[in-house]
Amino acid sequence: MTKTEYLFPPQAYLTACERTEFDGTTYGDAVEYLIVVIGERDLCAGQVDSIREWQAQAKAGFKSHQ
Repeated sequence: MTKTEYLFPPQAYLTACERTEFDGTTYGDAVEYLIVVIGERDLCAGQVDSIREWQAQAKAGFKSHQ
C-alpha cells in the first residue's frame, strides 16, 4: 500500500505579511512610511526566501530516500 505524506513549510514561514496603509499628508510622512514599508517588504521577502530554501531541502531529502 502506498502512503501519501504531506509536507508543509514551518508555520513561521506562513505568517501573513504586514501592509501598513499610508495616512500621512506631508513629504516627511511619506519618508517615514517608506521606511516602514521597506522593513515590511524585507521581512516578507525573507519569509519567501525561507520557503524556497525549505522546499529545496525537502526535494533534496526526497531524492536521497529514493
